[in-house]
Amino acid sequence: MRYLILSFLMICFSTFSKAQEKCDSQTITYYKDQNLFKPTKESKAYFKKEVSKKGDSTITRVIKLSDKSELKVNYMHGDIPYGIWKEYDLKGNLISEINFNKIKYSNSSLGDTFDNTIDSSKSNYTLAEYPGGEAEMFKFIGMTTKYPSQAKDGGHMGTVFIQFLVKENGEVEAHSILRGANPYLDAEAWRVIEEMPNWTPATKDGKSITSSLVVPFRFNLR
Repeated sequence: MRYLILSFLMICFSTFSKAQEKCDSQTITYYKDQNLFKPTKESKAYFKKEVSKKGDSTITRVIKLSDKSELKVNYMHGDIPYGIWKEYDLKGNLISEINFNKIKYSNSSLGDTFDNTIDSSKSNYTLAEYPGGEAEMFKFIGMTTKYPSQAKDGGHMGTVFIQFLVKENGEVEAHSILRGANPYLDAEAWRVIEEMPNWTPATKDGKSITSSLVVPFRFNLR
């Protein structure tokens, strides 16, 4: 049901973003600096922030006035982020992108896929392996994971359990969040899994097979 709601919201807001005159309300604030520290008059501004609301949904955009280019855009339904959030630098280069649409939630294991956590010592299986072993995997996770500013500002912490696949060719594919902590933390765990290098795939009878694993991401504010 959650995915149906989010899909409906994306359709509505796609239309809404093209016809903002139909929104319930829109607030525009002007700034001299791109970090939006202090509001100013329109005549002295170099940037503006538009907040458009329709029902419980909100689109926030930051726009550079000199060329009308979009520096930032995000979408919220209540306090739940959705859609594709993007941020650009002053030259138009993409700085970051969070695609909340691709994140899936499920508490079901993949029964038809080899579970890479089981002991294969008494079977004809070998387990998939990260380059250099488990210690190197957690080292990669530690070095690659960034605490999302939205979660940090909100004081959100917790552990994200994410399930992913190691395909026959060793490629890694995020599959689902088994237990989430916060949408921003969930999205960061998903991003890191997608950036993992190829693994040595699991095998059965000497032939490469797809396998599944679950890894926890722990986010703590100190």
